[in-house]
Amino acid sequence: MSIKIEQSSEKINSIGGLILIGSQLSKIKFSNYIQTSLKNLNKRSDAIQCSDILLSYIGLLCTGSTAFEDIDEYRNNSAFKHMLGIKDVPSAETLRQRLDSGYDSADLIQTVNDKCYYIIKRNIRQESKEYWFDHAKSHCDWERLREGKIRYTGFVEHIRPVQREDIQNINVVIEAFETTINRKEQHLLFPEIYINTFWTNLPLEAKEVIELYHQHRTSEQYHSELKTDMDVERLPSGKFETNCLVFQLAQTAYNLLRRISIDMVQFEEVKVSRRRIRTCSAV
Repeated sequence: MSIKIEQSSEKINSIGGLILIGSQLSKIKFSNYIQTSLKNLNKRSDAIQCSDILLSYIGLLCTGSTAFEDIDEYRNNSAFKHMLGIKDVPSAETLRQRLDSGYDSADLIQTVNDKCYYIIKRNIRQESKEYWFDHAKSHCDWERLREGKIRYTGFVEHIRPVQREDIQNINVVIEAFETTINRKEQHLLFPEIYINTFWTNLPLEAKEVIELYHQHRTSEQYHSELKTDMDVERLPSGKFETNCLVFQLAQTAYNLLRRISIDMVQFEEVKVSRRRIRTCSAV
């Protein structure tokens, strides 16, 4: 990346600090890593690359914004593209859709399946709830949560994501609820059925997998500084999976800004015990 800095009477670009973010991203070869890891997700030849989607949102986070709609301000901004190494900046609709593009997608599962342990919430989409519930009643453990409400937990084996023959069978954890009496002690004419399913390769019992998935709530206590400094206390999507990805991108942006602040302190030879991102942000 080559940037020439000159004095000028023209309007100062408020995103000038992104040159430091771009430099850090270039050092860690972020784009190459994303394109290699998620190459199977770029289906169409004219589709915006995954790296451009993620870089665009990281750039947005580093300017202090989390709203998808704010990306439209930078779609025709050549400086934004150049400093972050972006070829195409997506529209707000494309950014939202691609960040929603599904953590339970077959391609993503194929990418991570042999590299790490994971728990991925499945979207049952058009699958029959009755099928899953019948399996749960026939093959899973059950417990009475209260009068009129039963929980079933267990496994379904030998299932491939969208029946992809190139992906090995993956265990699916089932969590099914049957409610016949509501909390107001009213008997229901028809039982209410609720189904959760999870892809996982963890060698654990079904209840342990479900508990680990729900433990994401307890991690909030560790994120207060990140959420405050990156202004992600209110996340932009109504979907947990999308907000999880947004939070990971915010963490990446936070680490980049923290690295820059450390470099600044070392350059200035200033002794400080702690410096918050909000007081030393490069942008």
